[in-house]
Amino acid sequence: MDKKANKQSGFTLIEIIAVLVILGMLAAVAIPKYLSMQQSAAAAATQGALGAGASNASMAYSQLLLAGAAPANALASAVTNLNASYSAVGDFLVSYAASSNQIIITMSGAADAAGSGVINNLSGAVTDYSKAVTFQ
Repeated sequence: MDKKANKQSGFTLIEIIAVLVILGMLAAVAIPKYLSMQQSAAAAATQGALGAGASNASMAYSQLLLAGAAPANALASAVTNLNASYSAVGDFLVSYAASSNQIIITMSGAADAAGSGVINNLSGAVTDYSKAVTFQ
């Protein structure tokens, strides 16, 4: 009889356990790093949206000044135009308000196309969801 026909091939139990231990160690290091990167990305996205809102405010105000509007009128008109045209910055909803010589940008949440209301947990990002742009 042929002895090779009865010989089994495959991994031993020790080899499988060694691979599982190595995968467990990799997961123990990778999962906390991944969660940290998610929090950093949320904070960066929030700050980026606030920066984009500030840029929109500066451009709207400057365009009205170049068109000949008085500074006080330009500030009020800029806020009206911004709230009508730029209420969404990326995935975030923003609102604009005038205060003496400033436009204050406030982020109120994240828009969701599916209609569930929120796609980003702002409380996990940063604590300051507003930015003021001051004009001379």
